[in-house]
Amino acid sequence: MLALDMTADKTSAQPPIALFTLKGGDFISNKYLGVGKENGLTSGEVASPVAGSKLINWGYSGVAVFNPYRSFVAREI
Repeated sequence: MLALDMTADKTSAQPPIALFTLKGGDFISNKYLGVGKENGLTSGEVASPVAGSKLINWGYSGVAVFNPYRSFVAREI
């Protein structure tokens, strides 16, 4: 459960919650090429014995809550 105070700061117009990441780390895309490369028909070296390719999209980031005294996170273990 996540409970946030979404009231914006009236003096600095700072949002109550923000997302942070390292430059270029929010969305990363990789290709794992198999036999036939991207189009399935190209000859040459391969990275996998499987006759197919895989597209991997991932990223990382962190969240900051600027009024932690009026917000909380509850987790069931």
